[in-house]
Amino acid sequence: VRITPYAYRPSDAVTQRLTTLIRSSFGDATRVQIDAPVDYGAEDDWLNGASLRPETDHHLLLFNLSSTPETENHGAFAKGIAERLSKAKQGTAIAAILDESTYRQRLGEQTDSARRLSTRREACEHMLAPLGLTVLSADLEQEGDAELAARLESALSRDAAMQEVRR
Repeated sequence: VRITPYAYRPSDAVTQRLTTLIRSSFGDATRVQIDAPVDYGAEDDWLNGASLRPETDHHLLLFNLSSTPETENHGAFAKGIAERLSKAKQGTAIAAILDESTYRQRLGEQTDSARRLSTRREACEHMLAPLGLTVLSADLEQEGDAELAARLESALSRDAAMQEVRR
């Protein structure tokens, strides 16, 4: 499983948690690679220099929900990876994780925080929908481990099924 954060520097706690959840879902021997974050606006440079390995079963794009989703950047990054994986015909499934934790913290106890969170989540999902990616939105710092592990496993299973359909 390869994880590539875009315009987001996840905390060590978040990356460790994702690694633990992935291994609990797919086995302790599962290799998890977490790339250095791709800076906002550097998606073309990253895509031109990135090596997408054939032994990767799943490639997860990690976005921060506190960043406004932009088709020209976030969308171009996701599309670029999806297209390269599709052309390589290596069978790597691709999915996106939207980390809500920072945005939830920023919104705090505002009366409209649930609506704003939902609106931002929907904007991200709408941006990624044309790519056919499975999207998992979660608070990676607060959500319960059992629930998050189950949702992650389900998202990756759905994504693998979608990848099979696209071949």
